[in-house]
Amino acid sequence: MQIRQLVQTCQINYERELNGEKPLEMPLNRLFLGNPGTGKTTTAVLYGKILKGLGILSDGAVELKNPVDLMG
Repeated sequence: MQIRQLVQTCQINYERELNGEKPLEMPLNRLFLGNPGTGKTTTAVLYGKILKGLGILSDGAVELKNPVDLMG
């Protein structure tokens, strides 16, 4: 469902830009939470590939962080 919404927002923004309107904001950061071995990293990599395929990211790079990287 989230990917479908992302694609729809991209389509809306494309139309808005063609009409000279300001595009809608589209935050792309995501947190994938869960126990070890549940596919978080695989999902994050696929998300990066989807963003690259949509032309949102130029290289599809995904920056992986551990919880300790986000603290304090």
